[in-house]
Amino acid sequence: MTKERDKINSARIVGCIGILNVISDRAIESRCNRTRSIFPSVSTDSMSAIVSGAIPETLSPQVQTVLNFLTLLGAGDIDKLSNLLSDDLSYYVHPKSLNIPCLAKHEWLQRVKKGFVGMKFYIFEIVCERPSVAVHASSTATSRTGGSYANEYSFWFHLEQQPEGTHRMKTVKEFLDSKYIIEFKTEETERAEKLANYNMS
Repeated sequence: MTKERDKINSARIVGCIGILNVISDRAIESRCNRTRSIFPSVSTDSMSAIVSGAIPETLSPQVQTVLNFLTLLGAGDIDKLSNLLSDDLSYYVHPKSLNIPCLAKHEWLQRVKKGFVGMKFYIFEIVCERPSVAVHASSTATSRTGGSYANEYSFWFHLEQQPEGTHRMKTVKEFLDSKYIIEFKTEETERAEKLANYNMS
């Protein structure tokens, strides 16, 4: 009787372990599916091609959203980029001496449409103090007139969690090299005028 009871108990233990393993596997799969649903817009290959540098090994949802934002900005994917922004987004470009007004969501997206081509970002540092993320970065790109562009930034992102678990940008503050941007705009205007004269000839 004792041996028979031991066999039954062993079978019960094995059965319980099997059930626990199935539950654990399903929990892991559920978490993975949830992660994919939260961050569906950017592939790893796309991100590594556009964003590089000091990227943390472990990413919070807020930092992942910011990296998605920079990747989609570099790719010029307006539709997916729009999904990362709150409808009441406030986008600030500093310093104030540049006299750039605060931009609403649709205004900022219009600027992106007319902006640079092939933009890539290099991350120097990322600091996350939820729900905010600060990024020190530089970029390279090509302007619409074919000019080379390279600037340095400090981004401040404030994100809000949505009911479905995603995070969207509510406020973005972009600080850039004001001396460089003024010089670049002057050169860009000259290039645009030369192209216009060339097209008219």
